[in-house]
Amino acid sequence: MAPTIAEPRHLAWRPLALWAAVAIVAALLAYAGTLRNGFTFDDGIVVVRNPAIRSPASLGRIVLETEWAGGGHGEVRNYRPLAAATYALDHAIFGLDPLAFHATNVLLHVLATLSILALGAAWRLPLAASGIAALLFAVHPVHVEAVASVVGRKDVLACALLALMAWLHAASPAPGPGRTVLACVAYAGAMLSKEIGVVGIALVALQDLASGALVARERRGPLARRYASYLGVLAAYLVLYSIATAGSRVVLDPGDNPLVRLPPLERALNAVSIVGKGLGLQLLPLRLSPDYSDAAIPLLRSALDPRLALTVLSLGAWAFLAVRLRRAAPVAALSLGWYALTLLPASNLLFACGTIFGERLLYAPSAATALLAGAALHRGLPRMPAVRAAGLAVLALALGARTVAYASAWKDDLALFSHAARVVPGSAKVHANLAAQLLDRGSAEEALAHAERALAIAPSDLRRTLRASALRTLGRLPEAEAALGEVLARNPVDARALHALGLVRRDQGRLEDAASLWERSVASDPQNVAALSDLAVASYLMGRHAVSAGQSRRALELDPTIASSWYNLALAEQGLGNEAAARQALARFVALAGAEHAGEVAAARRRLASPP
Repeated sequence: MAPTIAEPRHLAWRPLALWAAVAIVAALLAYAGTLRNGFTFDDGIVVVRNPAIRSPASLGRIVLETEWAGGGHGEVRNYRPLAAATYALDHAIFGLDPLAFHATNVLLHVLATLSILALGAAWRLPLAASGIAALLFAVHPVHVEAVASVVGRKDVLACALLALMAWLHAASPAPGPGRTVLACVAYAGAMLSKEIGVVGIALVALQDLASGALVARERRGPLARRYASYLGVLAAYLVLYSIATAGSRVVLDPGDNPLVRLPPLERALNAVSIVGKGLGLQLLPLRLSPDYSDAAIPLLRSALDPRLALTVLSLGAWAFLAVRLRRAAPVAALSLGWYALTLLPASNLLFACGTIFGERLLYAPSAATALLAGAALHRGLPRMPAVRAAGLAVLALALGARTVAYASAWKDDLALFSHAARVVPGSAKVHANLAAQLLDRGSAEEALAHAERALAIAPSDLRRTLRASALRTLGRLPEAEAALGEVLARNPVDARALHALGLVRRDQGRLEDAASLWERSVASDPQNVAALSDLAVASYLMGRHAVSAGQSRRALELDPTIASSWYNLALAEQGLGNEAAARQALARFVALAGAEHAGEVAAARRRLASPP
């Protein structure tokens, strides 16, 4: 008789607690270093500059709008209100302290790790096999992007809630209404965390199919009621999704996803080979990167490309095992189905997505590979407890060390993009982002080299403007002015080019011309914090203190973490005679300023220490 997976084994509490403790400690040790990290990459847009998370009054906005993307709601169809609500909760308690946001991510990863134990029980795996899977899941380096990046939280939440739904669904042959309600809540939470949550109903159907519950006559009534509940939750979610995304449009950037330029068949073949890349990173997680855009992943030249053949062979072998072991070890079929279903929405197989590939997309699918590996290691490792423990310890330490090393690259954007430029030198986005970080830190020569590398890979006016900014910093003002003139000739309202040209004018001693250009930049893009900040300084220098204060406040509404804007506000308030407001702004400046503002910080401290 085939083993049923719809009735999880009773778990003895002591061994369960031991495995849970091991997994928790492993997850905490692997990611403890991220608590020292700042906000990186997309965190700045989705979290730091997101006005919707700064006030409890914005809850309705979070529920009824798409994910914040710097004000460009017409350019995204991402609907993740639960993830946004957790950002709002972090902000309400701790403000924009990155430590708090990272701590929440680590705790959620711990919960996701524990959910692997529950999913293993739902799949009728021995506790030791589920425990091994949870340990591997806790420390696997392919999860770093989802955990170390604050915006990766949506993937962690979706995975944990999908696993919880699967466990609750399989908890007993005919669960009471309370358990069904909890499964529906988990399903809703998964979808509201990230769109891949919609596959939850297919995942539990997969479990029921493997167990034979779908054809068992005595189970049809209870199952029908449960599936009706799930369908109701799915319908409610789709209504919310349609309301939130009404009027939005999908804008696919070929730079982020080169597959969008390909015919459907070519896109599908490339997408299959990229599935193989994900499998390879789970097996051998050595070259990990936060970005794979542009030419970072070479496209297939033909259907005979060995990458495609290797992927097809790997998936074929997995499918063969699933069929061959469907009775003796249904975990092979379940893991293949889970992996395929959770990967499919962002795989580019059914339709082109916003990105060609991302390690964060492997977080939920890797629950399946972890459980498959846990089952295989449980059966394959020697039965001697000491030898088994030693083997697992070596494997976990190796994976954990790689995780700790890669997570350290997420400490700030300079470290992150420096790492990425070594791993994926074909990504123009990586080189451009690295150039911007180097410019901010005064390394103009190196920034120019990376800006030119980005231009060589994928020319764009944004990257031409970045190159011009590097030229300006190096004092090559005529070259910078000519380059920006070409950009503005094509697009006279290019906000970034207008801002950059304003900096050139300022360096030429033409402050009023600079201010005029910055005003045009802000008019073109009201979210341009850099132009607003520079405009505030120009207004102050021209004696327009009230105007300067207003401009500084607008910049800080967009991004309250910019230390220089707080300093500008303090100067303007002082010029207006508002001593209390000036001292308050100075205190915020001191709290946020880094080493590049050492002189201003020392002066601000002296002033704050003196009587008002």
